[in-house]
Amino acid sequence: MTVVAESCESCTYDAYPFQNATECEPTTSTDGGRTGPGRTPHDLNTHSPQYLALAIGNELPVDVSSALELQARRIEELESKLAGLDAAAAKQASNEDVHEAALADSSKPPSGLSRTSIKYSLHERTSHENMLIRGKGFKTQFYGASFPISLIAHFSELKTFMRDVTTSESLARLQRELSNLERRRRFRIRDNTTHDIKGLLTLLPSRQVVDRHVKLYFESMENIYHILFAPDLWTEYDGFWQNPPNGRPEFVVILFLLMAIVYCASEQATSGYAEGRPTARETAVKWIEVSETWFREQTPKSLKVFFYQIQCLIFLAKQANSVERKKSWTAAGSLLRHGMAAGLHREPSLLGEKTSGIDKELRRRLWATMVELELQASIDRGMQASLTGYSVDRIVPMNIDDEEIGDHFQDFSEPRPGQRYTPSAFLTICQDSLKLRQEIVFLINNPSNNLRYEDVLLLEGKVIQKLETLPCWTKYDDHGGSILPPSFLPQVLLDIQLRQFLIILHSPFTYVSGTRSKYSRTASFEAAASILSHHSKLVKSGNLMLLMLRNDVFRAAISVCHNMFRAGFDTNDLFLQSMRLSFSQLLEEAIAMLEAKVLRYGKEDISYWFIAAAYALVQSKNSSEETSTYVQSARDRIAKLYRNVLCLQEMPSREPIVYSGTGSVTSLEIAQSLDSFDYFDVAGYDFDEIWPFGPFEL
Repeated sequence: MTVVAESCESCTYDAYPFQNATECEPTTSTDGGRTGPGRTPHDLNTHSPQYLALAIGNELPVDVSSALELQARRIEELESKLAGLDAAAAKQASNEDVHEAALADSSKPPSGLSRTSIKYSLHERTSHENMLIRGKGFKTQFYGASFPISLIAHFSELKTFMRDVTTSESLARLQRELSNLERRRRFRIRDNTTHDIKGLLTLLPSRQVVDRHVKLYFESMENIYHILFAPDLWTEYDGFWQNPPNGRPEFVVILFLLMAIVYCASEQATSGYAEGRPTARETAVKWIEVSETWFREQTPKSLKVFFYQIQCLIFLAKQANSVERKKSWTAAGSLLRHGMAAGLHREPSLLGEKTSGIDKELRRRLWATMVELELQASIDRGMQASLTGYSVDRIVPMNIDDEEIGDHFQDFSEPRPGQRYTPSAFLTICQDSLKLRQEIVFLINNPSNNLRYEDVLLLEGKVIQKLETLPCWTKYDDHGGSILPPSFLPQVLLDIQLRQFLIILHSPFTYVSGTRSKYSRTASFEAAASILSHHSKLVKSGNLMLLMLRNDVFRAAISVCHNMFRAGFDTNDLFLQSMRLSFSQLLEEAIAMLEAKVLRYGKEDISYWFIAAAYALVQSKNSSEETSTYVQSARDRIAKLYRNVLCLQEMPSREPIVYSGTGSVTSLEIAQSLDSFDYFDVAGYDFDEIWPFGPFEL
């Protein structure tokens, strides 16, 4: 019997049965054709039953009677295998339950299961994770896969190189001098400010200073997180200066926070230092402390819009000034839950006519802001977003100017298109990619997740698709002057917050071998280079808000260094080999931006140390010069930054600096000098504990 099959170009075949075909020798049929495992369907007549047999994945004799019998037999085999897999999965789940029970009862392991096997099982379960868990007892900290520094756990060569960099007598002297300045600051007596209107006004600078910084806030941050209602604020602002003692305390607190958010990004942020810290940042921190203390003293009996506005502003002010950064994720989650407790996660139209159209729109903006702040905090910490598993309404702010919202404003059921630029456009457009970003955070930071490369490529395609739909309100011109319109900042952030996921998704595949790693390194490099380029344009224009608020520069720079270092072992990776010149330019700009950040904060030295050392390490690998030359180059960069800080000091007294000794920097001294690292507190650790090498190697 002859089996005739109509050929169809739309038919597709599963490639998996042929993955190992080259490992077997082909057999020869009676007609001289190859029919064994080494033969592909393309070698056979498409009308023959052997073609169907090979497509299904079986090796059968030439005289098979019917393709239908082949299919039935293959289905039976697959069903049998599936039943076996189900049984194996049930057995594995049962074993994991036994392991969990053993961990719960540390004094009595279950019979037949030793503590060694339990430890090995845990090691096997977590070995694929990019996570850091540090400390002992209950003094521990955990950071997940999307934590910016987690990539360094697979950059072991940097550990040895940094150990050499930190062993320096000159750095030891500079470190001790700065440590003495820090001790003086810690023992300084703080002012006791009362929190009534009279006490708050004593901390308020002149109107000229307030005008400048409030205007800077509205030109920058208010175009991203649209928290305030501009017409009402400016009306009250003008009236406030007519008679400040009659002003509302909450309004003065809002002014403090607006200034604190932009103070470190302003021009005078590095104009002077006192006791090791910039005076501008110390002023901003004082405003934050006073505002937070005043807010805690308020009773939430009659909640108004300022209650939620101030909470958002306090969070932003702390982020912009690197205050309590280790608590950012928990603080963002608390902020989100305050909003949920007030029902901000439900569509405001459910409130009916008893709530004005203005209040409904403000509720949408505040909720969208809380969601974005919490999601980014989850990414930076490497944790799940708080809304994972929650059912909330899709609340999209309307893309309209505040001036369009009058006393008789009618609430619209649908938001206006985001292609038109307004201060609310950023929050409106963010909703288009929110579900995708939440999905990626869930998958990346899920301990039980094992993303396949096909899944990564699928998610990458979705991210790129979202990037292609972003609006372009402003064309950047390198020769068009340094002043950029307000629309450029939200336009750049819309791109950055999506593009960061390309680095996060591909990072686990950049340190393995094979074709996949080449593509992942290329994709990571391009995404990181684009992010650094965006930040560089903003900094050159005088806008440092995103630099101060986010950790993109560090994430992108360490990714570029890691990918270039790995490409040095692969001479076939032609793309990255050709990017050596661009690499140097990118890293020089990244280091300059991190230096500007350090000078404005007077802290976070460790991020600068990491990038300076990683850059020198990559240079040493691609050079014929001795490694010691590049070790010294990294030392010189760090020492120069220390000297710049010391030169800016405004010493309160002529008390001489007392050195605690001489010699090279010890591991403990390095840890003490870097105790303000914003990712984790390294005070009291030795060098190996500073190094975030891996969960089972610390």
